[in-house]
Amino acid sequence: MTGAEWLERVFERALRVGDPAAYPEVLGALRALGACGVLSGETATDAERRLNERFEWPPPTPPDRSLPDVAPPGSRAAAAHDQLEAVLAPARPLADVDGLTIVLVSVELWTSGLLVRLAALRNALSDELDANYGASMMLWAETRQERGPEPEVPHVPVPLQPGDRLLRLPLTLFDDVGTRFSSRSRSAGGTGAEWHSEWRFEPGVPQTASRLTIALEGDDGHRYVQELALPETRC
Repeated sequence: MTGAEWLERVFERALRVGDPAAYPEVLGALRALGACGVLSGETATDAERRLNERFEWPPPTPPDRSLPDVAPPGSRAAAAHDQLEAVLAPARPLADVDGLTIVLVSVELWTSGLLVRLAALRNALSDELDANYGASMMLWAETRQERGPEPEVPHVPVPLQPGDRLLRLPLTLFDDVGTRFSSRSRSAGGTGAEWHSEWRFEPGVPQTASRLTIALEGDDGHRYVQELALPETRC
């Protein structure tokens, strides 16, 4: 199904039926199809405008127009319980995984932990996966619309963004003083960041450590690593 067919068969039907319960799903599908290029930006914007005009919503809360209280660092804010010590930005390839080159973009060193940011370089495979995702989103929206909002209708799972595979990477961290780092959270995807992921590890890197190693382990047990020198003085 093409983007034009989805608009005709799914979107226009949603406008005719006017079921408020279907609004979030249709809007989500519309934005996803625009993000992955199945619908042009102008077409997606116009369709969202028509969708919002079809339903009556309470007027939005007026935004707070007051200016924020900006002052020198530490002069008015409460004492911070977490401090940014340093940012490392190697921006170098780490390994090739399932046909995609994974780049270590940056590492933020906080007193409470680390934030590791990865990205996959876009290539023909990522373009193919994006196109398949767009087609899956159209099929999902069409199927969900046909089944209706009744409670007894089985839930139709939303297709996962292809960038979610970045969450399954066997990523590990270690330093030269034997700190045991644990992965606490991870996230990936999102409009404009489909092939990026962010990982949080704890605890923070001790001041006594001088090197940090980021590693991806292959199926054969081989480790693909990047060693990063830690600054002698951290904020």
